[in-house]
Amino acid sequence: MLKVFIFIIFTQFSLTILSQSDTTTIKPRKLSFNDFMANYSINDTSAAVIELFFEKKGNNAYTEMAFLPITTAVFFLSPTIGLGLSIISFPFFIHGSYVLLKYNKKKLQRILIDYKSHNYLPKNIRKKANKIIYYYSLPYDEQ
Repeated sequence: MLKVFIFIIFTQFSLTILSQSDTTTIKPRKLSFNDFMANYSINDTSAAVIELFFEKKGNNAYTEMAFLPITTAVFFLSPTIGLGLSIISFPFFIHGSYVLLKYNKKKLQRILIDYKSHNYLPKNIRKKANKIIYYYSLPYDEQ
């Protein structure tokens, strides 16, 4: 009887401790652009950094990487043309892979948390964010 009582007390205690832990943390790779903007954007600079990362990853990296599978498919139709195109598109594929690694969501989250707590951005990220902010601040001439 004492063993059952101790087991019930231990189970209740452990459930109480575990239920109070924060289980709402989501991995950065599952966050979308809107989630980053809602949770981590505190001013124009952080919004520009988020836009920079998603722009580089979305448009540039995937576009560069798409050429190699296409040229590989051409290789089966015409080996001489496909081989030449594959040799040309292979460096683009390598660069696209590098961009995906450089501008990943985990790094973005880490940079934004550091920016929110210490108000510090790496020099290269700050320069690119300032260019984006400058681009959006240009007046639009209507004629």
